[in-house]
Amino acid sequence: IPLPRWVVEEINRDSDLAYTDQWGRRNYEYVSLGCDELPVLRGRTPVQCYSDFMRAFRDTFSHLLGDTIV
Repeated sequence: IPLPRWVVEEINRDSDLAYTDQWGRRNYEYVSLGCDELPVLRGRTPVQCYSDFMRAFRDTFSHLLGDTIV
């Protein structure tokens, strides 16, 4: 699942938000683990955004959880 456009826009404004490996290569498909608890995504942390995403997934597909989705 690609990052939402608005997250990519934030990464384009600050490339330090992109995941960087030990050789300094940036991967723009992931938000850096170093900012998990920093409000770098429009005033919210990546963990908050992911939590909201998973909550919305649960709410949308709750009728399938336990039967279709394990």
